[in-house]
Parts: sequence; structure tokens; C-alpha cells
Amino acid sequence: MTEVPRPGPPPRVVFRGPSPAVRRFLATESAGSVFLLIGTVLALAWANSPWSAAYTDFWHTPVGFGIGPITFEMSLQHMRRSVEINPNNPWNMADMGFILSYAGHPEDAITWFRRAREIDPFFDPPWSWRQEGQAYAVLHRFEEALSCFAHVPLPNYRVWAYIAASHARLGAEEQARAAANRAVAMFPAFSIARFMTREPFRNAPDADYLAESLRMAGLPA
Repeated sequence: MTEVPRPGPPPRVVFRGPSPAVRRFLATESAGSVFLLIGTVLALAWANSPWSAAYTDFWHTPVGFGIGPITFEMSLQHMRRSVEINPNNPWNMADMGFILSYAGHPEDAITWFRRAREIDPFFDPPWSWRQEGQAYAVLHRFEEALSCFAHVPLPNYRVWAYIAASHARLGAEEQARAAANRAVAMFPAFSIARFMTREPFRNAPDADYLAESLRMAGLPA
């Protein structure tokens, strides 16, 4: 009679972890400095690359939660405090314009963007031009909106969508269709519904008007 061999113990996967020298290095403050330096270098490379618009979009994507107007009021409160602390910082002023453009105060937003450039004539981040253009679009001043969008050196699909919407409202169907095609080519999964989830307008009519403008440009629902 042949004895059936008993199964042996299951194989064990042993993770030895980093060497003692690596562990000692990670436990020092120098390790944090190295990782911070690497992150800084990568951020600078990204910010100065052909994809710089994506970098600024990332840092200015609205994130948070709130109930009704509470989110906007808290944001405005923090930004007002930032401006009070450093009234000559153009970034603070442009950030104030960014929030106001969504909070239902597009004219005030434009004023803050202008103040930022008055303080620093070389202040020229692409996101500020896109957001100022959006404020003009909310005011139905589409030619001025297009003028702002023209300052964005490498428009991403969101900028092209705004350009398409502005041309559509001006009755320039050919330009609107061309811009809409650029937006979809950059982001094949584009839909107006998805686009609007990242446009947190406080006033529903502003959001509805933009969505209708995008539909007029021929962008997919």
C-alpha cells in the first residue's frame, strides 16, 4: 500500500523590509528633507512643463463640503483674512477672485484679478486668466471672456469648452464647433454633465446658463 504524502506547510512569504542602514536614515530629519526636495523638484518640473495648465488646475480644483451657502461664506472669510494679513500678495487677490467667480459675484471677481496684476504686472498664471474669462462669461460678456482665454498658453479641455461656449453665444458656430472638437479630442470621455460637477456655482442660474452654452456649442450631454 502506497502511503499518500501529507501536504507540507504552506509557503511563507517573508518581507525582510529595509536594511538597518535605510531604517536609520528614514528615522532622521534628513530623510524628510530629501523627500521634500524631490517633491519640490517634481512640482517645479510639472509647473514649467507643457502640462503646466494641468498643474494649476489641480491646485485650484474646488474641494470640500458644506451645506448651502456655508461653504462659500467660510471660503470668503478665510480669503478676506489672507488678504488682510498680506494685502500686497497678488496670489491672495487672484484666489479671492477665483472664489468670487463661483460665489455669485463675477464683477467683484474681475476687480480682484485686475488688482493682482496691478500689484505685479508679471503675474500671469494660466488659471487666473481662465477664471477671469469664466467671470466674464457669467456676465454674458463673451468677447472679453475670449480675450482672457487667449492668454492661456496651453489650453486644456476645460478652457476649450469655455471657448466653445463663448463662441456659441456669439453666434460663431464654426469657431464653437472647432473648439468643442478640441475639448473632446483632449478628453474623449467629455460630457456636459461631468463637466458641470467641477463647476460649483453658488447660483443655479449661472450653472444652467453655462450648461446651455455648452450644448449650443455641440458638446456631448
